[in-house]
Amino acid sequence: RRLKGVASHFYEILKESVAGSKGKKPYHPKKDKFSCVASAALVALLDMEESSEPMNSTNGNSFPMEDLIQNINRLIDTRSNASLNQTAEQYMDPDNLDPGWGQVKKLCATNANTDLDGPFIKERKKKGACPSGVVFELLEAGREMAKKLRDLAKKGPAEPGPLRQLPNNTVDEEFGNVTMSMDHREGGGSSKGLHTMCDQLDIRGVPYVVRELKI
Repeated sequence: RRLKGVASHFYEILKESVAGSKGKKPYHPKKDKFSCVASAALVALLDMEESSEPMNSTNGNSFPMEDLIQNINRLIDTRSNASLNQTAEQYMDPDNLDPGWGQVKKLCATNANTDLDGPFIKERKKKGACPSGVVFELLEAGREMAKKLRDLAKKGPAEPGPLRQLPNNTVDEEFGNVTMSMDHREGGGSSKGLHTMCDQLDIRGVPYVVRELKI
């Protein structure tokens, strides 16, 4: 919100998305479904490991690219418009910049996320194994992440968190167990003085959350 340029406008769009249209609930993926390809890809490979006959590879079990695409789409919530709608051959084109398949490629990268110990999956060339000749293997880091994602999906959508809160990991003892709850319309709302007030609370380390207070 405090970034110059489009941040203010982008923040308002996000806030409207969370609030949902009048008479409609905010969008959440259905239970056991996902709204992005990366999560669906990890869980799809885990499901295939547990229920299918994988192809043996040098360092583990691998699955055809075609099967992975099919199982990703099985786990994607259709309302998210995130399904992979191209063929394996099309995704293999180096000039293909499809953002969905790009998430799968990112999971294969050694720098997928240094904080999460990637890569999460391994892409291998295996001529004759399938029409594409490309197979994917779930690595240990990906397996652990997939289990967490699958468990979260089974629980369904979580309650929305605060719109803003103290970003500190610790709180000064003088505040005890007290947290200040602030309505998102305080100070005239986000377009006026709300974030100025929050900035001051951040500076002073005051524990607070910004929510819609129904009082």
